[in-house]
Amino acid sequence: MQATIYFELSSAGQRDALRRGLPAAERQTVISEIEERDLALAEIREDGTVHIDTDRQFPYQAFAFDTYPEPRSILDAMHERLAKQQAEDDEAVAQAIREYDAEVAKAQADLQYIPTTSRPVLKDTLKPRVASHPIWELYYERNEQAKARREAQRLAEQRAQQEKAAAKEAAKQAAIAAWVAEHGTPSQKARLADGMLCRDEIVSAIAKYVLDPIGPPEEKPVICDDNGHKYGREETTCLGEAEYSAWQALKARLPEGSTWSFERVTPCTREDDYGDDGDGLGAPYATATVTVPYGPFRFTRTIVLR
Repeated sequence: MQATIYFELSSAGQRDALRRGLPAAERQTVISEIEERDLALAEIREDGTVHIDTDRQFPYQAFAFDTYPEPRSILDAMHERLAKQQAEDDEAVAQAIREYDAEVAKAQADLQYIPTTSRPVLKDTLKPRVASHPIWELYYERNEQAKARREAQRLAEQRAQQEKAAAKEAAKQAAIAAWVAEHGTPSQKARLADGMLCRDEIVSAIAKYVLDPIGPPEEKPVICDDNGHKYGREETTCLGEAEYSAWQALKARLPEGSTWSFERVTPCTREDDYGDDGDGLGAPYATATVTVPYGPFRFTRTIVLR
């Protein structure tokens, strides 16, 4: 039987063709008799003609001849390349199966292990050859199990958070009820009994009750404009003698479990034309910001140390 064979010449092959007086085009066509085994390389078109093309058989692979070939040598070279490619493909599949077997063994030893399927990377044409391997069913099964565990953990954490929030709210309500019973006004007691006592109002009242004996709040600082004024406050661990004495007195009034931090406050000042500080709104001072526990509540106040 005859076939049309398409092949390519390299630059060396083109020069060889010119020396021999043969066609020297890069892309060549020849019609030749072929053997039955060559049909494995062939494309049979609708009209029944047989075509063998090195580019189609081995796309994206360099396949050019350095000397002008005989048709049989073209076909033999294609068979050799095809056999090499098939051997490489067989080894790639075998390696994949070996690695999949190892992953399955790991999963059988560890019931929570999810086998890895991303390696090795196979060509798309080879993937059907490993599609029936047990790793795939195991992979999907373990993923679903892991997903179910994560969801169960999420729900458990959500329930724990809800229970914690409910317990905290119950403790706050109990603390409010106890405070109102002992210190509340008649109106507050009546509204609490009817479930109409505003939370913000009563929490503010409790905060005032807790914090006022410790010290008055810092007055709202002056907000500076952009006309050369500056104002600043930053954390500090340095207190002057008078400030430290004020802190010692304040600290003695704090209940157990209180926390605190200090800041150095610079009131607004104006810079003159030479960059020096001009008239200001007061001397720098230190503050203590205290957080005081009261049952489930934590109340915070900033107090000037003077």
